[in-house]
Amino acid sequence: MIAIRVFVLTLLLALVACEKEESVQIDPNVDPSELETSIHTYQWDLFESVINDRAEDENILVSPLSIATALYMTLNGARDATKEAMESALSLQSMDREVLDQMYKKLMVILEDSNNNTRLTQANAIFYDKSRMTVADDFSDLMRTYFDAGIFDLIFSDESTLPAINGWVNDNTEGRIEKIIEEIDPVEVMFLINALYFQADWNLPFAEEATNEQIFSKADGSTTEVPMMYMDDALSFYDGEDFQAAELFFADTNYSMTFLLPPSGQSVRSFIASLDADRLGKLHEEEMIKGRIIVHLPRFEVAYKIVLNQALKSMGMGLAFDRNQANLSGLGNAPEGNLFVNRVNHKTFLKIDEKGAEGAAVTSVGIGVTSLPPVLRFNRPFAYLLRHRSTGVIVFMGILDDPASA
Repeated sequence: MIAIRVFVLTLLLALVACEKEESVQIDPNVDPSELETSIHTYQWDLFESVINDRAEDENILVSPLSIATALYMTLNGARDATKEAMESALSLQSMDREVLDQMYKKLMVILEDSNNNTRLTQANAIFYDKSRMTVADDFSDLMRTYFDAGIFDLIFSDESTLPAINGWVNDNTEGRIEKIIEEIDPVEVMFLINALYFQADWNLPFAEEATNEQIFSKADGSTTEVPMMYMDDALSFYDGEDFQAAELFFADTNYSMTFLLPPSGQSVRSFIASLDADRLGKLHEEEMIKGRIIVHLPRFEVAYKIVLNQALKSMGMGLAFDRNQANLSGLGNAPEGNLFVNRVNHKTFLKIDEKGAEGAAVTSVGIGVTSLPPVLRFNRPFAYLLRHRSTGVIVFMGILDDPASA
């Protein structure tokens, strides 16, 4: 019976997704370059913040684009100081919300305009518990208009809801990420989810017959054997004393991957801490040259998951997580109490081989609601006192046993 309900609900989600509005006309005067500049700063700050919170010998993989998209959606419902804190964390510096949405829409048109066997797709969705909250109409309109988001009203206590949400995630990542939520926290009444999928072939593929097992030295000093790909060709590279780098282009040369190698003896984390968005910009725009270079690159596959709460708090977004002080009233209304960000889950997958790259990412912003505040009903005998606060001197104190006889 559960399986039937999950199938029916998943089918309904697909049908609703098919009914999304056609893409709106974008204001031709909107230039996304300001948003691009903000993203350049935010994404490196995010990476450093994540690294600071993780173990030294741990593989790390995040998608700044997926995380930003989920947070941009959430930002549309933030107000007052919460909005300002989120803007600061995202390096938006009080950018007008409508302008931000327009720029995001236009930026996605640019990012998804690919060819030559390269594909970047994003899907956005809002899932909310219709028994515990109502979504603001203007927020729904913004999500559909600028984020092409499906809006799904569910009952979170229903056992078919979790499989349906994760089924949407699985469908929109080509099966590379099967689920984003293990269980729904009782306080959660909404999820804002972005799913991203990327697939591309190299412009110059590695020869499979040249791949062989070689030694890879790990951060803790131990070694392991890995399948190492090999290329000897004219590539873009940087060979400096501070680090080395190679940029490999995909068939759609709008996309590339840059591999950064710290000098021997320097940990990759301290190396990352020494870089910033400006340094990376200089690397790609001025310092890389094209010439013959030999590249040995591991063939690898990484699956990663992280709860981003601490990283985002350290970036200045802590107010959004505050159960009592967060102001996300633009999302809608929850009679139980105040809306706040309960958790930001992030999962990624990346496969690099001789042919190219395949990646997927999902970011889920779980919105919680505080329980009803305590009710103090003074309807039985009680004590009272009137005091001077700074000195503690009590001016009056007493017991009220029967208000009617006073």
